[in-house]
Amino acid sequence: MEWHPPCPKCSKSDSVSKNGTRINQFSVKQRYYCRADNTWFTPDDGFSRMRIDPRIILVALDLFYKKISLRGIKQHLLQFYNADVSHVTIRNWAKKYNQSNVAGKYKKVFSEINKPEMELFAVVRKNMRKIESGRW
Repeated sequence: MEWHPPCPKCSKSDSVSKNGTRINQFSVKQRYYCRADNTWFTPDDGFSRMRIDPRIILVALDLFYKKISLRGIKQHLLQFYNADVSHVTIRNWAKKYNQSNVAGKYKKVFSEINKPEMELFAVVRKNMRKIESGRW
C-alpha cells in the first residue's frame, strides 16, 4: 500500500488518494483528495507562500549558518542567482527556518554574526552625520 499524508481537516490517511498535480512557479506538487470530508489538499513542504525559489532560500540559509554577513549573502545571491533579495528578508528566513526553535539561541547567533557589520554601519553613520553638519 502506498503512503499518503493525513488530511489536514480530519487527520485520516486511509481515505486519502492522489488526485492530480498542481503547477507551482518553481515545481510541480502532488494534490490529494480525502473521501471522508470531500476536500482536496496539497501537503505543506515548508516553503508555502514563498515568492523566491526554495533552492535560493536554502543557499542563503547555508551561507547564514556559515557565518557570512547578511549583506555578503545578498551580494552572493545577486551575483550567482540574479536574485535581488533584501538583507532583512534573509534575516527573516533565518528566523523562520531556525535550526532550533529556541529564540534565545537565535538572538545569540545573530548578534555574533552581525557584530562587525553593525560596527561598520555605526562608523559610516557617524561620518555621514559629520559630513552633513559640515564638521568634516
